[in-house]
Amino acid sequence: MPKKADAYFSSSLEKGLRVLSVFDKQKTEISLSELSRMLNISKTSTYRFANTLVALGYLKKNPRSKLLTLGTRSFSMAHNILQSFELVQAIKDTIDDFFETTNITIGAAVLDNDALFILYKREALSTVPFRMPIMSKDLYCTALGKAVLAYLPLQEALNIMERAGMTKRTGNTLVEQAALLADLKKTKQRGYSLNNQEYIPGLIAIGAPLINQQTNRVFGSVCLDFLTVEHSARSVEQAYAETVKQIAQEISAKIIAD
Repeated sequence: MPKKADAYFSSSLEKGLRVLSVFDKQKTEISLSELSRMLNISKTSTYRFANTLVALGYLKKNPRSKLLTLGTRSFSMAHNILQSFELVQAIKDTIDDFFETTNITIGAAVLDNDALFILYKREALSTVPFRMPIMSKDLYCTALGKAVLAYLPLQEALNIMERAGMTKRTGNTLVEQAALLADLKKTKQRGYSLNNQEYIPGLIAIGAPLINQQTNRVFGSVCLDFLTVEHSARSVEQAYAETVKQIAQEISAKIIAD
C-alpha cells in the first residue's frame, strides 16, 4: 500500500474505503461512534465520510436507530466488479457448460484472508432457497470452505478456524477441532470435500480445490449442490466426486493459461 506521505495518495479516499470495509456478514450494521472507534478516526471525520457515503447511496442510515448499513450502490458496485473480475471470465465457460448440460447447481469461490467470495454460480431452481451469501467466513462447514482449508498449511487453517468462532449450524456441523481436522485430512487424501447438511439442513455439497499450478497453493474452490430429497451423501459422492475434481482441475489450468 502506498505511504500516506506519497503526493499521489489520497487519505480521504482511503478513509472512505475503510468505512465500507468494516461491513461483512458478522457486522451488517454499525453506529457512528463504533465506526469511529474501529477505524481510529475522529467522530467529526467519521460523520462526514458516513454522510457522504449515505448521500451517494453506498451506505444507508436507519432514521430511527441511526445505525449504518450497506446501501444498494455498494451491492451494485460489488456485483459489477465481480462480473468483470478476471477470474470470473476464466471460469464462466466451464461452469456454464456443466450447468447447461446437467442443471446441477455449481459455483466457484476465491479465498481472501479468512473469507470465501462467490465469484460465479449457476443455480438450479430447486436450490434457490439454500443460496449462500456472496461472502462467507464459515469455511469449516461448507464444501467450498473445507476444500480450501484441507489444502492450506495446517497452522493457517487452524488460525482461520479459530477466528471464525465455529458454531454448530446444524446437527451435523463439525465444531470439534479433532473431528474437523480428521475430515480435512480425508478431504485432501481423496481430493474432494463432502458437506452432508453441515451448513443448512437438506443440502448436500461436494467440492474440490482450485490450485495455482505455478505455486501449488490453493486459492479457491468449486462445488456442486444437491437436495437431500433427491440425493444421499453416498450417491453424490459416488456419482460426482470425479466430476467435481475434473471441473476444478480444468478451471485451475485455465486460470494459469489465461
